[in-house]
Amino acid sequence: MRPPSAQPGQARRRVTHETQASGSDARPRLLELSRLAASLLSVYVFIFWATPTIALLPVLLVWLGIGLAASVTFIFLNAVFPIILNIQAGVRQVDQSLIEVVHSLGARRWETVRTVIIPSVVPYVFAGLRIAIGRSMVAVIVAQLLITATGIGYMLQFYGETLQLAKYFAPLIITAALAVGLTRGTDLLERRLVRWKPTAF
Repeated sequence: MRPPSAQPGQARRRVTHETQASGSDARPRLLELSRLAASLLSVYVFIFWATPTIALLPVLLVWLGIGLAASVTFIFLNAVFPIILNIQAGVRQVDQSLIEVVHSLGARRWETVRTVIIPSVVPYVFAGLRIAIGRSMVAVIVAQLLITATGIGYMLQFYGETLQLAKYFAPLIITAALAVGLTRGTDLLERRLVRWKPTAF
């Protein structure tokens, strides 16, 4: 008969082994759930991405009324989906060998996300931001034309219809300068946050 003092240590080793086994079995289940959630969300993302946002404008006006809320929602819908699609592409391009390395070192799920996935996705986020800037600038002008009838969009329409070309180019140049400034600011922020990634130019 084994001594009673050896039984608690053996029990602890058994519990530790079972815990590690259950953790290793839980990772594939979590991975499958993540893939299922991503596939379900991607369907709705592509539906909204493929739908012209201008077609949703009457719905936004009925739900939110004519004003700032409808304009902000319209601009948001134009800008957010390029960022989401780029993040999704970035997650799919994460180096699987890096994930296996951090798992072999005992990293938990959040540690893997923080040390591997997020740094790999950041360049894709900035790529989506550049696309979103252009789309949001167009959405601002469209919203001012069709929703609020104020601002740069309304000025472009008014000066264009009255053939005041000297005044027409002023808001046009302001819009272009603002878009260039936002894009340059995004580039500078990316260089500060993604110093570890070399760039061609």
